[in-house]
Amino acid sequence: MDGVHTGALQGLSALPGVSRAGTSTTALIWRGFDAESAFHLSFLLSIPTVFAMEVVIWLFQGGVSAIPIAEGAMLAASSFAFGYATIEVLIRAAHRLNVAYLAFVFGMLMLVFGLWGIG
Repeated sequence: MDGVHTGALQGLSALPGVSRAGTSTTALIWRGFDAESAFHLSFLLSIPTVFAMEVVIWLFQGGVSAIPIAEGAMLAASSFAFGYATIEVLIRAAHRLNVAYLAFVFGMLMLVFGLWGIG
């Protein structure tokens, strides 16, 4: 049931301005996962999500992108490395903060600002 709950909330990231990582991390924390596990799982959940999006782009736009394979591989590798480094920073912050409430507050602020057209 954790996967269904997390996947449903992660689906909200299709809306403009909604963070996929934020929704999946928050969902996992609300389901009782500790913050460190939630960050790691959210990061791992991004892999099939991003891959699926590339497949959708390929199917509906006639090709993955105009980026050559070597450059695309370099972009993917650097994205993975920076993503992993970011997770480590977030995990350190998670040990000091109540991340679920912080994510909820920032999420609500972004929703309000987005609806009002601020920012």
